[in-house]
Amino acid sequence: MVSSTIYPRRSGLTRWRRVLGWAVALPLTAATGCSMPVTVPLAPLTGMSDSREVAPVTTGSIAVTVEEEGISEQLGEDAWSGMRSAVARAVEYGEDGETFAWRGLAGERGSIVAVAVYSASSGQTCRRLSITAEDGADSREVVADACLHDGNLWRVRPITEHA
Repeated sequence: MVSSTIYPRRSGLTRWRRVLGWAVALPLTAATGCSMPVTVPLAPLTGMSDSREVAPVTTGSIAVTVEEEGISEQLGEDAWSGMRSAVARAVEYGEDGETFAWRGLAGERGSIVAVAVYSASSGQTCRRLSITAEDGADSREVVADACLHDGNLWRVRPITEHA
């Protein structure tokens, strides 16, 4: 048969190793929530010798939460919902002076500039942000501080507003 020449059948043992591999990997992934390094000894499942080193695999990451306190009052709720992911990228990954563009669903747009990282008097890690929002002919700028609470929650508060 031609197909068996091109696509040789795998032995039953290989099929069971694959099934066993999934049976081990899926509960581990579910238990860790895709956010913890998971090391699975693959040698017994793949038939490789146990002398090979298998590196751990990290799956996913912990989500960052960004809450605002006063930004939506100054720039508008639609603007805040449009800029939320840009704020999260700026506070988590932004280098000083790096700009993150954003666009809202109602046509508003703007940018977030990661100004500087500092430690607050309470010991929290904070980042100063310069936020601009444009809605047609109207343009506004807010300088805000985002401070880290509880490991993955950033609270953003305005400091000043410029017309």
